[in-house]
Amino acid sequence: MSRSSKMDGYQYIKGVLLMVDRGQTKVCVLCQKQFSIGKKEHQCKRCKRPVCERCSPNKQLMPDDQKLHRICNFCKDESDRLQSFIDDHHICFTVDTLSIEWLKCFGSSLQNAKSEYYEDASKDVRDLTEYNIFKGQLGNVFKEIQVGQTYSLRDFYIKSLKSNSKDRVFQSVEQVLEVFLKQHPQVGYSPDLVMVTLFLLYFASIPTTYCLLKIIYLKIIPSYLLNRSLRLKPYDYKEEISNILNLNAKINKSVSQEFLENRIYRYISTFTINLLMFETTFHVINEMFTSKDPYQAFLKQLSLCVNMTNTEILQIGNNYGLGEVFILRQVTANKISNLELKTRSMSITLIDYQNQGQQGGEDLKGSQIISLKSELTSQKLTTDVLMSKIEKLQLKIAEQEEIINNHQIQQFELEKSILNLKSQVSTLQSDDKMDILEVRSSYESAQTENQQLKAQLDGYKVKVQEQSQLIKQQNAEIYELRHQIQDLKKIEKNYGATIVEEDAILLQDIRDMEKDLDPTKKKLFNSFVQQLKQLQIELKYKEQELKLKKEEVIQNPVIERLRQELMQMEQELSDANIQLIEYRRQDKRLSIQSQMKPRQNYTDLDQQIGCSNNKDCIIF
Repeated sequence: MSRSSKMDGYQYIKGVLLMVDRGQTKVCVLCQKQFSIGKKEHQCKRCKRPVCERCSPNKQLMPDDQKLHRICNFCKDESDRLQSFIDDHHICFTVDTLSIEWLKCFGSSLQNAKSEYYEDASKDVRDLTEYNIFKGQLGNVFKEIQVGQTYSLRDFYIKSLKSNSKDRVFQSVEQVLEVFLKQHPQVGYSPDLVMVTLFLLYFASIPTTYCLLKIIYLKIIPSYLLNRSLRLKPYDYKEEISNILNLNAKINKSVSQEFLENRIYRYISTFTINLLMFETTFHVINEMFTSKDPYQAFLKQLSLCVNMTNTEILQIGNNYGLGEVFILRQVTANKISNLELKTRSMSITLIDYQNQGQQGGEDLKGSQIISLKSELTSQKLTTDVLMSKIEKLQLKIAEQEEIINNHQIQQFELEKSILNLKSQVSTLQSDDKMDILEVRSSYESAQTENQQLKAQLDGYKVKVQEQSQLIKQQNAEIYELRHQIQDLKKIEKNYGATIVEEDAILLQDIRDMEKDLDPTKKKLFNSFVQQLKQLQIELKYKEQELKLKKEEVIQNPVIERLRQELMQMEQELSDANIQLIEYRRQDKRLSIQSQMKPRQNYTDLDQQIGCSNNKDCIIF
């Protein structure tokens, strides 16, 4: 019997390979109506079933491409049930929810689980062989889990993951199995252990998951089915197959035995995780944890799963992969529960029949008594189911009554608050007249001050205009003086250049004349030189006068005085504007206070002080 997971298309994990089977069937698998030109075949992108348009009107985001795709009514209902299950039980990754009850069934608690986990994590490592195998394969196993999950399990994981990231999921699994495989290497590693750990982490914290793994592999599963034991000595599962076939009298043993011989190890090693729909897997594992004989209860659930698909398994022959598809799609938790009730009813009826036979066969009404007992048993079972439903309804009614009581308390508080508000309103209305008089006097004083500031500001405006005219005149005078300075500079420049040239020419003439002059001419020449020096002195005097005129233009006292007066006027204007802004704020605040009073109290006030938005009150 092959134990490789490659037979279903995966190297590490075990899962159900759903082939795209469009065009292979002639009828819709949900309503059984035949496909035709008017009844087109579609495919549910979640479970890959061939369905008609009427049975697949829904759209849902697919995790592969995050686009809306068609899904069938069956998948829509299941997806909605998953969300309700998550909301009702507050399911969240690595949060203790249903695991608390599982621990109680084995006499443990959350506190014991935490102590046990941290105590084992601090112990010395016994054997690293299994942990090293796990460490080397974990990355590849997780990659395969991402693509190999069944549509139902993937939907549950995505809805429950919430704010946790994929890295957080990877680290949590690694953290649990590191301690588990180091402290319990006799269990042995397999990718199925990763799948079981991942499933439990959606109902339990890391310490609780560690303790649940110890319960499963050290208390529930027989030692010969542990991963390391199976690697050392393969097992044929004959005892488990016999138990499964004997637990349900309706199973066709000849057909189911061949299927079980080829596939039973997959369901046992994974505890049906990734081989059944999530609801069914949870039902199986929950029954295992909460039963007095956990392993026998697990085999009982497997027996019921095989019983429900007995007919399909008979039709497919040795196509065991297709048999797994039938079990995945058709076995639900509700069907298992209903079938279990029927099985119990049959067992009770057979026991009653045997007891009646032992008492004697003379009674002619024995068969009638057996029939009546069977009906009575069935009615008892129905009554038990109804009683459980009644208890649930009573719990819901109690919850609703508590909600109603809370609403009534809130309503009483609101009514109390309303009465307090009404008393405050009446108090405000009694003080209304005094407030109106205060507001009116404040408003009138503010208006008076506002008009005074406006008159003062108008006076400043007139002064600013006068000073602006004076500044314009002085600017014109400055402009003329600057032009005169520029002309003088030009004259100075030209005159200086002319003098330099003439001096050069005169010096050259003097040198030439000195060579040829007689004594009488030298006297004339000396007198000429004296005249030339006198001219140079006059030139320097002219330059000094020009310089003094420049300084007078630059240091004009009239211009300086005008500048000082202008700066003073600007400062006074700025102070007046600041004071005006402050009065405007007071005016606006008083207007707001007056508007908060009842409208009927403002009729006389509006007639006396006018509209608060009068344009005469607006200052530029």
